[in-house]
Amino acid sequence: MGKVIRHQKNFIHSEPATILNQKGIKTPMHQEKTLLSSKFASNQVYSNQDITRVFLTSPQGGMRRSKRTNSLVLIAKISTNSGDNPYEDRWQNDGYFHYTGMGRIGDQSLDYMQNRTLTESETNHVNIYLFESSHANEYRYCGEVRLAALPYAVQETDATGKLRRVYKFPLAIKQ
Repeated sequence: MGKVIRHQKNFIHSEPATILNQKGIKTPMHQEKTLLSSKFASNQVYSNQDITRVFLTSPQGGMRRSKRTNSLVLIAKISTNSGDNPYEDRWQNDGYFHYTGMGRIGDQSLDYMQNRTLTESETNHVNIYLFESSHANEYRYCGEVRLAALPYAVQETDATGKLRRVYKFPLAIKQ
């Protein structure tokens, strides 16, 4: 849906949803999505700067939303040291990547920030991209993903070591 523009008294028309591309030129969002996904190759490693430059996101956090590119970039930090990462994100036997929701301390909520964005991704039409990282500033691109099943709650420890409710999001690579 485009933005509504008022020109003259009570005259309203819609303009197609656009964003500024990397060259500062307005591009229809559906065209930019193709450009975004074509900038990354599956299983290739990219820097944090590459990700933030292309998707126009914050350089921090595991769930990075950009309204300018209509995207949600998910960073899964793969670590065997729970002190580095309280999340237990991994590929499961069902073929899905089970991604832990946002919130490092206390119970998580599906209504909280990007948890809500991901939960509603079938209806809000945000494009979701998954990266895995096991080394500083190295992010392996898994591909564009979709929510494959409803999020579910499990018990895990938080950043302070206390047991809490977290939500897992089963993700599948888009075909």
